[in-house]
Amino acid sequence: MPVAETHADRPVAQADAASATRLAGPDLGVSVSGFGYYLPEGVITNADLARMVDTSDQWIIERTGIRSRHRAASDQATSDLAVHASRRAMEKASVRPMDLDMILVATATPDTPVPATSCLVQRELGAWRSAAMDVGAGCTGFLYAMHTASCFVRAGAARRVLVVGAETLTRVTDYADRRSCILFGDGAGAAVVTSPEIAVHTPRTPDLRLDLLYTALGADGREAALIDIPSGGSRRPASEQTVRDREHFLRLDGTAVFRQAVRRMAEAAREGLEATGLRPEDIDWILPHQANA
Repeated sequence: MPVAETHADRPVAQADAASATRLAGPDLGVSVSGFGYYLPEGVITNADLARMVDTSDQWIIERTGIRSRHRAASDQATSDLAVHASRRAMEKASVRPMDLDMILVATATPDTPVPATSCLVQRELGAWRSAAMDVGAGCTGFLYAMHTASCFVRAGAARRVLVVGAETLTRVTDYADRRSCILFGDGAGAAVVTSPEIAVHTPRTPDLRLDLLYTALGADGREAALIDIPSGGSRRPASEQTVRDREHFLRLDGTAVFRQAVRRMAEAAREGLEATGLRPEDIDWILPHQANA
């Protein structure tokens, strides 16, 4: 998506937040104390796609680096993937369902339009004390949700927030479109965001905790048509015609998205370094969204 965010993970004492032109600010006083992920068992290889459309393993690898992607089973929905990832993150953070104050689920492929997928995750976890909310920000949804969790924790409105990014994008992928069908798969990741004083270091994962230093958010609605699902919402409700026209599948302008994604990622990275007083050589790992790499 033509949006960018940066997170720098370094000791809090090094942070020196600076002002930015976009929505940005320090995340001091916030820790991530447990991570989890889940990938469904189904796999779509490049060879599988070559049997569907005019493409090849070599062509896909050269342009995307992708060799395979995971696919949810027919009886799995986005919330099912989210629950698997959530349980793993909560176990690593030594957090019980009733300890959670909030559940945030970032997704573009919810189980249903209503209720929110976060409520379905809450139900399956048994986290009856928690608030629940979905975040819709496309490819950057997980980072938007992380920053939202950070704001709640720093404001004292929550102590433990479960943040989940989960997608079943194969359900909205057009396998007749060689430009887009090579890109998308299904999976989920989760993190437990807490205030540092209650973050737990367990003997099994003594170095798990990370402190969030800084976030920068941005959006450009002028480029909204670069990635869209044209029908199924209030602008163009579902009908027999929209189904015939294949308007419920994800569409994208790959070349334009690539240009935007790479440029915005570089801008956000530079902004994060400047705001935290870090230099490029101080960074050990960069973990970008794939299109931004």
